[in-house]
Amino acid sequence: MNNAGMLMAGLTEAFSAEQVARIIDTNAISWLRVNRVALPSMRRQGNGLLMYVGSTTSQLHEPFIGPYVASKAAGDALAEIMGMEIRPFGIDSVILVPGAFTSGTEHFAELPAPAYPAITQQYGELAKRIETLGDRLHAIDIANGGPLDVSAVGLAAVEVLAMPPGRRPLRMFIDGQRKGTEAIEEISHEKQDSFLRKMGLEDLAFPAPLTKD
Repeated sequence: MNNAGMLMAGLTEAFSAEQVARIIDTNAISWLRVNRVALPSMRRQGNGLLMYVGSTTSQLHEPFIGPYVASKAAGDALAEIMGMEIRPFGIDSVILVPGAFTSGTEHFAELPAPAYPAITQQYGELAKRIETLGDRLHAIDIANGGPLDVSAVGLAAVEVLAMPPGRRPLRMFIDGQRKGTEAIEEISHEKQDSFLRKMGLEDLAFPAPLTKD
């Protein structure tokens, strides 16, 4: 289970290269480290399941969290490609894809500040919108019936574990903001599946995504 994660919020230009490298190391490269420990045993036994906690931002990008989005997109890509490569060994790969949780977490508390505040100042009034990110997301939650509890991610993991091996979808969405990333997933899967078949690699393709009732 890959669940390492950190958040950075600010204008992307104002972050140092070192800050961006740090968040990519935490949110993406750490997944590779964990997988390299687990996969040899899974390959030998001919079964297993890798699970990840990703983010809807890897598919539908948001301003003011550029390093975070880049890191989550990188982790998502690594997870998907490794998932293709391990399917012939009977190993499943599932990315749990939550939206933002505006209660029950410390999403926006004590975030690392961008290394170059002088650059932030050059953006003028735009920079002030960053301070309202949490409130904007919470308002969307309220409009959709209230924020989800963080336990929703754990319940999704339990649901994945109960699914038959080999039939699990690549991604499961837990999105209180209802961004519509499921629709993106359906199109992406169709195109990815078609391309793999053209390459003669259909045995590496994932099952069709889950659809809402």
